[in-house]
Amino acid sequence: MMFKQINDVLNEIRLVYDNLYKSYENLEENLTDEKSQEVMTYIKNKKASFREMLNHYKKSGQEEVLRTWLQFSPEYTLGNRVSDHDIEDDAGMDRLNQVVVQVESWLADFYEYVITTTSSSNTKEVFRKLLERQEKDNKTLSAVINTFQDI
Repeated sequence: MMFKQINDVLNEIRLVYDNLYKSYENLEENLTDEKSQEVMTYIKNKKASFREMLNHYKKSGQEEVLRTWLQFSPEYTLGNRVSDHDIEDDAGMDRLNQVVVQVESWLADFYEYVITTTSSSNTKEVFRKLLERQEKDNKTLSAVINTFQDI
C-alpha cells in the first residue's frame, strides 16, 4: 500500500495536464485537424480549471483537507497509469489524443476508488466533486471525439 497526501495526488494530476498541454503545444503548428485542436482546447480548459480548484482549496481555508493522507494500492498511482513514454515530445497527435482519453477514464475510476475506500467525509466530498466534474468532462471529450469520427 502507498500513502500520499491529497495535495500531492492532486499536484501529480495537475502535472499530467501540464505535460499533456506542453506536448500539444509542441505540435501546435502541426494541428491541422479540428479534432486535435478541440482536444487541445479541452486540455487547456481542464488544466486551468484544475489549477483554479487547487487554489480554491488553499484560499478558502480548506487546506487541511489537502493535507489528509490517502492510502491506496500501487495500481492506483498516476505514474503506473501514465508513463513518460506515453507523452514524449515526439508522440504523434493520435497517440496524444489516445493518452488524453486514457487519463480521463482512469481519473474517474481513481476518484471513485478514493470515495469508496476512505472514511473521511471531507475527503469523500473533495473526490465526489472531482468525480462529478470528471464525468461531465468525459462526456464533453467523448462528444468531441465522436463528432469528428462521424466526419
